Amino acid sequence: MKEIDKIISKEELNIFFNKYNRSYYADNVEKLIKEMLKKMTFQIKILNASIQFTKEKTAFAVCGFRRSKGYFFVEFFNEESINNERIIREIKVAVEAQALEKEYIISRVEIKEEKDIDGELIKWIIKSWELF
Repeated sequence: MKEIDKIISKEELNIFFNKYNRSYYADNVEKLIKEMLKKMTFQIKILNASIQFTKEKTAFAVCGFRRSKGYFFVEFFNEESINNERIIREIKVAVEAQALEKEYIISRVEIKEEKDIDGELIKWIIKSWELF
């Protein structure tokens, strides 16, 4: 947990997970954060139903939580569509970052088990981070 403590306290995460009975997500979200911290620097912003991962105040990835479904998802930016069965949804968006507006694709991956947090997912998130 020491690495995570540099960007968010364990107490803040516990409050978020316990507030809406989301504690069953905690271990997998902590694993995701730890894996991301091995490859990049970022900040975390906690909202009501999501956790945003930001770089210079721009969100490059988001964890969204589905209590009724029993899983959470990760969304991240791409410059082009990803042809992979793990991608359950993609939408085109225009994003203004660094005084430029550009079109991106937001891709969504479901995280149902610890094994879903793997090198492939982290590579996609790194590419998103590099865009900003």
